[in-house]
Amino acid sequence: MHEYAFRSFRGDGLPLNKEEGIKYLKILADKGNLKAMAKYALICKKGDGILADDEEAEKYFQMAIEKEDRDAMLDYFVYTSFENKKSDLSKAIKYCKILIEKGDIDAINNYISMLLKYKNIPNYKEEIIKYSKIAIEKGSS
Repeated sequence: MHEYAFRSFRGDGLPLNKEEGIKYLKILADKGNLKAMAKYALICKKGDGILADDEEAEKYFQMAIEKEDRDAMLDYFVYTSFENKKSDLSKAIKYCKILIEKGDIDAINNYISMLLKYKNIPNYKEEIIKYSKIAIEKGSS
């Protein structure tokens, strides 16, 4: 059902049917599927195929994040940092830093991008230098 839900939502190899995809993503999320939780949360945040619902999005993001799901943490950070002014940026940064501590290069690069965008974060220049060096050491361009 996992593949069917994702493929229906995207129209990938199946006819595009966001309503059907969302229905099955939510069923999977409610059954504990972490990928479905993160995807459904992002759909709810963006209002992609359904009305945007910040409460529902937050609920499913938190369910996945509590299980330390990398995709949910990174999606929450990216969406909060670059697309949504309503969410708690400090909480998003906390999740990103958990991933950074694990050496996640995508988290490092997104954190640097966020620092370049929000220059009002304390010590942002020092943070940019610090994390840029880490990214270079990990082979990121």
